[in-house]
Amino acid sequence: MRGSLLAQKYMDQENGGSGGVLVNVASMAGIEPVPFSPAYAASKHGVIGLSRSLATNPLFVSNGIRVNALCPAFARTAILYGNEPYGFTKEHLASIMKKFKILPVSIVAEAFMKLVEEDRNGHIMRVTGSKGIDLQTYKTAPL
Repeated sequence: MRGSLLAQKYMDQENGGSGGVLVNVASMAGIEPVPFSPAYAASKHGVIGLSRSLATNPLFVSNGIRVNALCPAFARTAILYGNEPYGFTKEHLASIMKKFKILPVSIVAEAFMKLVEEDRNGHIMRVTGSKGIDLQTYKTAPL
């Protein structure tokens, strides 16, 4: 949250900024349940809610600040191998992981650049081994 609010402060046109793009990194854990890491899933749900909310916030919209979130599935990074699963053995977690294609970091970077370069705001971009890069859809709440 702090980073998103700092981005607004420095991108704000009243402070000499010229708008810009904020891409918050969430995870597919923010879209799907993750029983072996509930606290991680809760935090990533929060990142998605924050991003969607800021994308329609007048302070961001009026200053030309677009806000999106990136939700990669399992990617080949240190976090994949370093955490203790909550309520699961490492062996059980390894058997779950075999069902998923581990993403190369390059496809996650490609999705990130799409969010930066394309004229998107309030979008939640998923990156999975089965569907590649696509968007999560939500109903828009009337304000």
